[in-house]
This record gives sequence, structure tokens and C-alpha cells, in this order.
Amino acid sequence: ATDVVGRLAEIWSGNSLEAFLDERIFTPLAMTDTGFEVKEENRARFTSNYSVEEGILGPVLDAAATSHYLSPPEFVAGAGGLVSTADDYLQFLRMLLGRGELNGHRIVKKETFNLMIENHLVGDMADMGAGDFNDASWEGIGFGLGFNVVLDPLKTGSVAPAGEYGWTGAAGTVFFVHPELNMATLLLTQYMPSKTYPLRAEFRQAVYDGLI
Repeated sequence: ATDVVGRLAEIWSGNSLEAFLDERIFTPLAMTDTGFEVKEENRARFTSNYSVEEGILGPVLDAAATSHYLSPPEFVAGAGGLVSTADDYLQFLRMLLGRGELNGHRIVKKETFNLMIENHLVGDMADMGAGDFNDASWEGIGFGLGFNVVLDPLKTGSVAPAGEYGWTGAAGTVFFVHPELNMATLLLTQYMPSKTYPLRAEFRQAVYDGLI
């Protein structure tokens, strides 16, 4: 559905999705290293993506020196394909902590943002058949407009408190935000399949243990 949203953004704005994101999000948030391809001057900073075989890192899946991210994509998708940095992504997370605003730049209307972090499912993600997706049960976790949302901490079996929202990435990345704690966290990794190591669960545990 996010690909459809990307296309709708193009139709309603009259711009390409790439131009829309740059004008409405990346430039206001000073996300200078984010885009659908790695710029020439940034190629030395780009990392490879690794496979995991029998519990250890295996052959490179996508080498930094020859990656398809070094060229413009054939299709600019709303559901994925961006490259970025920790600094840039933290800017995005700071905007989420500001409920759609950062440094005087309003990215999302407050009313829309409130809808984004509400559960729009009947039940939780497990009820919708998410099953073992990304090596998680998804019990007690709903879904808003772009994020998973913790509904029932007891059902999740993790330390994530109610109200936390975030999402995971195919190569093991994860971010989660808790507005009442004024906390936004980010873990960046580069290996697939991401469920090979329980880093996301250990990371979340360490974050909340640190708060305690």
C-alpha cells in the first residue's frame, strides 16, 4: 500500500516522488545524505550488505563498490529503496518526536500524525496473519499509518511499553519511538536474513534497561 501512497503523492503534488520527498521532507529536515541513489562524493562511505549462512556472515549480497544503489533506480518506490545515514535518520526521528515538526518545519499536520500512531487494525498484527514475520509474533502490536504500534505490553512478551511505535528493516535495522519518554532510538545493521540474530530484541532490552 505504501507504493500506492507514493503514487498518490505524485498525482496530488504534480511532482515526481523523488522531488516530492526532497522538497517536503529531506530539505526541511537537512537530510542531505538521503536519496534513491548514493552520490558520487558519498561512495566511499557506503557499506556492503552481507548474507548469513549457518549462523555466521557469508558472502556479500550487495557490495558497496558495485551496488545498484550507485545508479538511479528503474522505479522510484514509495515502499523502499532509499539510502541514508544515521545522522539523517535521527533528524527524521526527531521530527517524529516533535509530532510532525522539527526546527520550525511542519512536515505532517498534528491531526494526521495522531492518526499515524493509532492502531487501525481490528485486533493486532498477529490477528491479521503477520505470524512469524521478521521473527516476531506481533501479538499485542497493532499498525498505524506506516508504523507498528504497541497496544498490550504483556502480549508482546518484550519490554516495549504501550504507545511505542516504529518499524523494522529487511537488513536487520529497527527504529522505535516512545513519545511519553521523549525517546527515539535507531539500530542500523547490514545482514540478511535479519532474523538470524536477535539483535533487535537485545537492542530494545538494553535501551529500556539503560533508562531504568
